[in-house]
Amino acid sequence: MKIALDTVLLGLPPEREKLEQMVDGKKEEITLRDVCLQALLNADRDAKAGPEKNKRFLLSLAIAEANKEYGLTAEDISLLKRLIGQIYTPLVVGRAYQLLEGEQMKTPKE
Repeated sequence: MKIALDTVLLGLPPEREKLEQMVDGKKEEITLRDVCLQALLNADRDAKAGPEKNKRFLLSLAIAEANKEYGLTAEDISLLKRLIGQIYTPLVVGRAYQLLEGEQMKTPKE
């Protein structure tokens, strides 16, 4: 499935402001690409030996080098969701899951 990696994650209503992070002393918007890369490259207590770590590295390279969209397999999406769920807060997890599942970022009322 093609995923829009440069989509900026949104906060909660009513403002739905774009989520930001500090990078080198400057505020930058948080994109799905940022979240995926951080999750893939983060130390994982459940990670197997070299082969799984290499797979994660290769996927991170592909995501980092991709244009605005990238075709992820169901296996890639499952891996990303597991890893994102381990390291991020519920807001980031929820927004990332919506995008990885091909949905628009929405609220329960929408």
